[in-house]
Amino acid sequence: MTDVFDKIIEKAKGTGKRIVLTETEDQRVIDAAKKAADMGLCNVILLGKEDELKSNFSAEELKNITFIDVQVADEKRDLYASMLYELRKNKGMTEEQAHKNVQDK
Repeated sequence: MTDVFDKIIEKAKGTGKRIVLTETEDQRVIDAAKKAADMGLCNVILLGKEDELKSNFSAEELKNITFIDVQVADEKRDLYASMLYELRKNKGMTEEQAHKNVQDK
């Protein structure tokens, strides 16, 4: 099983794919962001309150993670919701859920 997982990780590295994580108040999301960034699996983007989020990461980890501050990004919120919906609609996400996910909590 480990060989399969290792192959998946190697294949994912360096692809330049992005992952946007929205439920950043959940410690599991923070932990996943750290792992993905440390392993070079993807470009990690965290959506949340930037100052609060940055306190969870070391200086080295901060180099590999992009933060989008939802308090500052009000004018882009609809754009982010549309993008999230387009990416997740085939998995059952509704436009309403997408808007809810990008709202300031």
